[in-house]
This record gives sequence, C-alpha cells and structure tokens, in this order.
Amino acid sequence: MEESIFVTDFVTYDIAKSLKDLGFNEKCFGYFNEKKSFFHHEHPQAFYTRNDSVESYCTNIFSKRVTRANACQAPLWQQVTDWLRIEHKININFDFVGIDSCSYIVENLNKIDPNFSTPEFLYVSDMSKSEDFISYYNARKYAILKAIEIIRNK
Repeated sequence: MEESIFVTDFVTYDIAKSLKDLGFNEKCFGYFNEKKSFFHHEHPQAFYTRNDSVESYCTNIFSKRVTRANACQAPLWQQVTDWLRIEHKININFDFVGIDSCSYIVENLNKIDPNFSTPEFLYVSDMSKSEDFISYYNARKYAILKAIEIIRNK
C-alpha cells in the first residue's frame, strides 16, 4: 500500500506493538500486518480491534489467517495520549520553545501535589538534547515512548 500523509496520523509499528503488549485494545481506523505494513479503511464505521473482527477482516482481504501475534492495531497519536491518561493515569504535557521546538513532561495523575494542584513529574525531557526535540512531533513520539517505558517498569 502506498504511504501518504494520512499514515503520519498513526503511531509507528514499534509503538503500536508495545501498546498491544501493554493491553491496548481500543477501536482503531488502521492496523499493521505481520510485515509491519500499515492498512486502513476509508469508512469510519469500519473499526479494527485486536479481537476476532481484525482477524476475520484480514482473512477476507488477504485470504490467509492473520493471528494476534503478528498483527496489531494502529491507533492515532491522540488516541494513545488519551489511553495513557485514562487507563494508566499518565499525562503528557509540552513546553514550547519557539514555534518549532518543544520539550515534554510525563506526569503521574495519581499523585497530585496538594500545595500546587499539579501532578507528580515522572519524567522531564532534557532540553540540552535539542536534536531530539526539534519539533512537536518528535517530542510527542519520545514522550509516548517514555510513558511506555515507565509503565513497563512499574
């Protein structure tokens, strides 16, 4: 399938696979197959989940069985930040430095400082590594990866 700008709205395969391993099981507009290729459906009513509906859809389209082990959902970036906040009480905030640069903060919503009504910081990105945070999109990616790492290490 030809890649388009549309594909950039979805997380990468590696992030999607990590989310699957953490229990992500939300409805998605797309998925990755066993070869890490991205597929989507043009119709909003056609959602993909990690359950049998994805496997049935893949079997019909590709005439072969796609198992849970080799396919995973492809959520939108915003869908992931919402899922982290709702399911794991982890929030991601961004601190913009100019138009194209920003850093990020990963916060624990389970621990709110009563004096300031702010969440506990689990991680604050290092602005001295400016090559990693040249854009909002890179900061968003690294913030989600850091949140995944934090959840895995709980």
